[in-house]
Amino acid sequence: MSATTASTNGRIETYEDFVKVHGILLAASGLPQSLHFKLFEKLTSETFDGGAHFEIEPCEDGRQRRLFLTSDTLPKESDVFLIDHAWTFRLPDAYKQLQEVPGLAQRMAALMCVDVDEDAGSEEAVENGGKMTVEEVLESEIRNARENGDGVVRWLELEELGLDDDTLLSLDFDRDFEDAIIRGCPKLEICNSRFTRNFGEWALGFCADIYGKDNPGSCRQGDPALQNVTSLDLSNRSIHNLINKAFSPFEMPNLSHLNIRGNPIEENSVSDLVGILKAFYCLQSLEVDISGPLGESAVEILESLPTLSSLNGVDASKILETEKHVVDSMLQPRLPEWSSEEPLADRVLNAMWLYLMTYRLADEEKLDETPVWYVMDELGSALRHSDEPNFRVAPFLFMPDGKFASAEYEKHRNKLQSKSLPSVPIKPSTTTAVRRSDGGALRVYTDIPQVEEFLTRPEFAITNEPKEADIIWTSVQVDEEMKKAAQGSPGWLQPTYNLETHLSELIGDYCLRKKDGLNNLWILKPWNMARTIDTTVTDNLSAIIRLMETGPKICQKYIEHPALFRGKKFDLRYIVLVRSINPLEIFLSDVFWVRLANNPYSLEKHSLFEYETHFTVMNYGGRRLNHVNTPEFVREFEKEHQVKWLDIHQRVKSMIRSVFESAAAVHPEMHDPKSRAMYGVDVMLDDSFQPKLLEVTYCPDCMRACKYDIEAIFGGGEVIRGRDFFNFVFGCLFLNETNYGIPGLMSFLAFLEKTKLFEFMELAL
Repeated sequence: MSATTASTNGRIETYEDFVKVHGILLAASGLPQSLHFKLFEKLTSETFDGGAHFEIEPCEDGRQRRLFLTSDTLPKESDVFLIDHAWTFRLPDAYKQLQEVPGLAQRMAALMCVDVDEDAGSEEAVENGGKMTVEEVLESEIRNARENGDGVVRWLELEELGLDDDTLLSLDFDRDFEDAIIRGCPKLEICNSRFTRNFGEWALGFCADIYGKDNPGSCRQGDPALQNVTSLDLSNRSIHNLINKAFSPFEMPNLSHLNIRGNPIEENSVSDLVGILKAFYCLQSLEVDISGPLGESAVEILESLPTLSSLNGVDASKILETEKHVVDSMLQPRLPEWSSEEPLADRVLNAMWLYLMTYRLADEEKLDETPVWYVMDELGSALRHSDEPNFRVAPFLFMPDGKFASAEYEKHRNKLQSKSLPSVPIKPSTTTAVRRSDGGALRVYTDIPQVEEFLTRPEFAITNEPKEADIIWTSVQVDEEMKKAAQGSPGWLQPTYNLETHLSELIGDYCLRKKDGLNNLWILKPWNMARTIDTTVTDNLSAIIRLMETGPKICQKYIEHPALFRGKKFDLRYIVLVRSINPLEIFLSDVFWVRLANNPYSLEKHSLFEYETHFTVMNYGGRRLNHVNTPEFVREFEKEHQVKWLDIHQRVKSMIRSVFESAAAVHPEMHDPKSRAMYGVDVMLDDSFQPKLLEVTYCPDCMRACKYDIEAIFGGGEVIRGRDFFNFVFGCLFLNETNYGIPGLMSFLAFLEKTKLFEFMELAL
C-alpha cells in the first residue's frame, strides 16, 4: 500500500508513514536510526521477544530482581525490545484498582518482591499452633544440630520466631540476652544475625556462604574450608572485637575483598586493626565506615594499607589524587518494608514508588491536569540503574491510527504571563478612591465570568479592550513571579519546603522525624496549579521524591489531627482585599465559606488515596458538594466542641494579619500605588482550635460567594446577597468604601503606622 493510501484511511501501514508520524518521538528516544525499522516491525506485529534473550533473577536476598542476559552475544545497537505497561492508573484510583481488578495486587506484589512474608516465623511455631518459649526453641535447635551436624548449636535466629516468654521480653538484647542464650548454647557463634563473642571459623564460613542452617558443617581443627575464601562480607554483624584466631591470613590467605561496615569494633585500636588487615597480603578491596574503626580519613587508611586498590568502591588512586578524606560507595536501594499482617494492596502502595514511571497527555485544547502513572512489565521492572549502563530505556507512544493526538509531558513551564498596566488617573495617595477625570464610570477589563455577571454598580462598566480599561481585574498575575523566602516558621505555618530548592532539607527533616518516631505524613502541592490538582498525601519518602517529576511542588507537613465537623475534615476560605502594600492596608471579610470533605476522616493508609476523605474542594470533577451555611456551621461547631467561635475568629484574624505583614516586609517590591488585589486565604484548625495557614490564592474562584446568600455571623445577622459580592469588593478597593450598613462585613486589619513584623517561611502570594 502506498503512503498516500495509508494517509487516506488514517492507519499506519508503511515504514514511511511510521517515521512521518513518529519522527519527533524517535529523535527524542535516542534510538539509533539503524533500529527504527526493527522497532516498526515489532510494534506493528506486537512482538515482545525479550524473554528469548533475558532471564530475571532475584537479588538483594530476594527483595529485588535484576535482568540477566542469556544470549551468547548481543552486539551494541543490534536489537530493540518492547516493554509493555503492566499497570496504568491515576493516583486516586490506585487503591481501588488493587482491590477490585482480579489478580492485579498479586501480580504487582510478585513484580515488586513484596509477596513473601518477612516475619512469617518458623515452621515449628506454625505447626505447634502458637508461640514457642525460649526453652522450646533451644531444644529444637539442639535436636536439629544432633540430627544434621555435630550436635553443636552455632547459629540461632530468635527474632524470626514466634516467642512467648516473659523473661526473654524483659531482657536487654545487647547484653543480658546474649549471656542468657549462651548459657544454654555455649558454642553459639551467631545469634539474631549478630556475632557473639564466641565467633570463629563457623561464623566466618557462614558469611562466606560455606556453612548454613541446612549445611552446618563440623569445623574440625585443620578444616581447610576458609582457605579458598576470596570475598568476605561481615557487614552489620555487631562485631566489637575483630582480633580473633579464625580471622587471620593463615586461615584465609586468599582474601581479597572484605566488608566490615556497620560494626562498632570499639574494643580494637586503629593501630591494632591496621596491623591485622595489613597481614592479609592479598587484600585489594575494603569497605568500612568513614569515620569509623579505622579512623576519619580515607587517605590515611590507604596510606596505612598500601595493597588496597579500592576503598568503599572508589579507586584508590583517585582518592589519593583528589585527597578526598571521606568516600562512600554507591547508595544502596531503599527497599520497602512491610509486615505479614499488611494486605498485599498496602504493600504494593508502599513499594510501587521504586518502579513507577509517569507521563501526561495533551490534545489540541489543553494539557491533562492529572498525571498518569504506570508500572513496566516484569522485564522492564527488573532493569536496574547502573553507573556504567549497557542498555537504555526510553518511553515511546505508538499511534497506529496515524494521529499525533497526545504526547508525553516533559517539563511543566512555570512562567507567568506579564502585561503592562495602562496608566490609571489616580491621586498620589494609595488610599485615595479611583476616579475618572470626566466623572464617568470606571471601565473594567476582566477574564473572570463572575465579575462580568455580578459587578452591576453604575460606577463601573465592563470593557472587552484592555487598552481602554481603567481597571484590569485578571486571574493572571500581572507582575513577575515573586521570589520566595525562608526566614523562620511561625506557629500558623506547618514545616514547608520548596522541593525545587530545598529537597535535601526536607529529607533531613523526614529522617530526623523517623528516627524520633514522629508522624511523617506530608502533603505535596503544585505551586503553579489550583483546586487541589496533582495534590498528594503520603508518608513515603520515595513517593515524595518521585512526585517531583510531575511538576514543581511545595511539600508541607500534613495536619494529621485537624478539628473535625461531624467527624469530617473541613477548612475555611476567607477573602482578603489588598488596597495598599506601603503602607499596608488590607481588609478581611468577616464572612467566610466552609468547605467540607465528603467522607469521615481517617489516617488508614488506603484512605490517603481517597480524595473525598482528605480534600475539601468538591465543586469540580462532578463530585458531590456538601454545602453548609456559615451560621449553621458555627452553631453546630460550638455545640459539638464546646467552644466560642468569636475566640477562634479573633485568632484567625490575627494570623491573617501576620501573613500579610510578613509578605509586605519580605516583598516590598509588590507595592504599586496603581494596583489592588484580592486573595483567598485557606485556613484549617488543628485539634486544639489553633488556625493553620494552608495556602494563599491570588484572585480565587468566587462562584460560591456569588451563588449563595449568607447570613452575617457578627452584628445583627443581616443577610448578605451573593449577587452583591463584587459590588462590595470593587467599592472597597476602588471607591474606598468600607461601611455598607452591614456590621462586621469588612474588618480593617492593618494600621497605617509601622508595626513589628513577623517572619515567615516560603509564603508565595
